[in-house]
Amino acid sequence: MLAPPSDALGTYEGRSGAWVELRTTAGETVYRRVLANLIRYDIEIVPEIEGGPFTRVPDGAPSGTFDVLVPVLAEAETVALFGPRSARRGKAGPAQAPLPEAARELVTHSLRDLPGQAG
Repeated sequence: MLAPPSDALGTYEGRSGAWVELRTTAGETVYRRVLANLIRYDIEIVPEIEGGPFTRVPDGAPSGTFDVLVPVLAEAETVALFGPRSARRGKAGPAQAPLPEAARELVTHSLRDLPGQAG
């Protein structure tokens, strides 16, 4: 299976959302893939009346898993996952676009330490 192409490698500092990066030992990003909706923190409720507003209610126990496919690059030494600083929790109400929140590095792993990788 082929990994999707890299998204732009320029700075993502201050951006919201989620993405994965492959980096060299010097910390240079050599691959980046933007990810969408990793874990849902709310549930969309369909209106009872036709034409009524959709609403969202917080999911009391959001959880889930996801897979990320990245290429094998000789120069890549680490993989880093970026995402929101915190889960958005709030009151039920009309569906609205979330306010942007700067992402942060959530976890970094050596590619050599992952199962199935030769050191």
